[in-house]
Amino acid sequence: MADPSPKKLSPVVSRWSPRTMVAAVAVFAGAALGLRALDAIPSWLSGLPRGVHACATLDEAEARTGVPLRVAEGLAGWRPTEVRATARPIAAIAVTLRAPGPSETKAVLYRSLGPSIPTSLCTPLASFHAISVSLEKGRTAMLKAEVLPSGGVVQELEWSDGRAHTVLRFSGRTIELLGLAKLLVEKVP
Repeated sequence: MADPSPKKLSPVVSRWSPRTMVAAVAVFAGAALGLRALDAIPSWLSGLPRGVHACATLDEAEARTGVPLRVAEGLAGWRPTEVRATARPIAAIAVTLRAPGPSETKAVLYRSLGPSIPTSLCTPLASFHAISVSLEKGRTAMLKAEVLPSGGVVQELEWSDGRAHTVLRFSGRTIELLGLAKLLVEKVP
């Protein structure tokens, strides 16, 4: 014969009413949101994307990422003004270079150990013209004209040697860009 009295739930199950479960979910969601906000604070304060670090020197960027980038000497007076590095998803470095003298011409050198440059360092731009050029015997590069978000135009030269991928964005004349790229090909292994 069946027991006519209602079955009692175990004490553990009876404490987890729907209201208690909603409160627990709200607490966990709030904690996750708070941790995510704390994780974003360094990027917000520095103005750099998450995972990108400002480096004081080229040597610091090389040590942080393992990307060989020996450009400090021999670039005919071009001086680094900003160095950024990231180790994820691909180890890469971005170096902003200023032309010698009073010129406002600048170049940004991107170099990675992977097949491309992470978008956290090198924002993709819309290209409207591209041609293949020779940097040295056996090494070609893709020269592109690209539009900046501000409407300005820059030139981008991109090449790979199998080990590393290099992109050079430049705001000056094409002949200057190719000359700088040839110096980089000679100096950077």
